[in-house]
Amino acid sequence: NRFDEFALEEALLIRESLSGTLVDALSVGPDRVGDTVQRALGMGADHGIHILDRSAGYVSPFTVASLIAACVGKRNYDLIVTGVMAEDTLAAQTGQLIAALLDLPCATSVLGREIYPERQEIVVEREVEGGCRQTVRLTLPAVLTIHPGFNQPRYPSFSKVMRARAYPQECIRSEDLMIPQP
Repeated sequence: NRFDEFALEEALLIRESLSGTLVDALSVGPDRVGDTVQRALGMGADHGIHILDRSAGYVSPFTVASLIAACVGKRNYDLIVTGVMAEDTLAAQTGQLIAALLDLPCATSVLGREIYPERQEIVVEREVEGGCRQTVRLTLPAVLTIHPGFNQPRYPSFSKVMRARAYPQECIRSEDLMIPQP
């Protein structure tokens, strides 16, 4: 969704500032989500992961977060970034639930960040109620939800989109992931 594009852009900006950083783009959903992952590859992600979930109807943020946590938990990411909320339900829960399921620190509505890899820390500025701001220091690994407007998502060039079609996506069936039941 549009909110996740801000998260992807932030991950790409982090990669540009920290050499050796890789960006994996992950999305959960039916077959059509493969196009979303391919767009993320066209924007510059290094690897695409599609958790194929053919559930009919509403899928709760807990289920989505559980699928993501089950997939990424073994991959030892230093930072997981998500959009601030879902576009369809406006639920602002998935990022926080991923953090809770993985027992990681989390900052929501992030408007700014500074990473200190040598100390395994990230300092973020986040928006809180009433438009106020708060500065938070987190130990890595951590989860951030990125506020829209923090950056401007790039538009994938035609050549990158065409190259992205050749990149294989990792596809994981949701039923192959062990997730807790609500």
